[in-house]
Amino acid sequence: MSWERFGTDRYQPDGEWVQTSLLVSVVGIQFRKPDVRKFAKAVRKAEKKKLEYGLELVLEPDNPADPNAIKVHGFAEVPRWFGQPQFKEWHVGYCGRELASELHRDLLSNNVDIAAELYRLFVKNDYYGIEFFVLAPPGHGFKRRKAQSQNLDS
Repeated sequence: MSWERFGTDRYQPDGEWVQTSLLVSVVGIQFRKPDVRKFAKAVRKAEKKKLEYGLELVLEPDNPADPNAIKVHGFAEVPRWFGQPQFKEWHVGYCGRELASELHRDLLSNNVDIAAELYRLFVKNDYYGIEFFVLAPPGHGFKRRKAQSQNLDS
């Protein structure tokens, strides 16, 4: 059985954004499997019906394991029998610790907003993966952010 790939419509939040990270994977999915399954099912349906879905990054400063923690929430418009579709949201995992630390140092500590662009979901048997790009306003793209970070380290 090959990998099933979906959720590739590349939804971006409103406003102007540039990629400020390389393609990254959501971590901790294995601890959030029920929510990941529900999110994946909702994305499949939303994609077929041309409804909105994507990822949202949520700061978690009270996280006892890491004050820089950034939760990843998946959301999707879910059709209802009567009335307009409604949005549902699931906590599907976290940004990796190193990336979260970089984002805090380079952007969040300077009050620069971040967002996420879902690249794709994939599943094989009961293994799920979620890949995304972190977004920031223009002027904070990946190459520029890395160059500034290297200048600070020199």
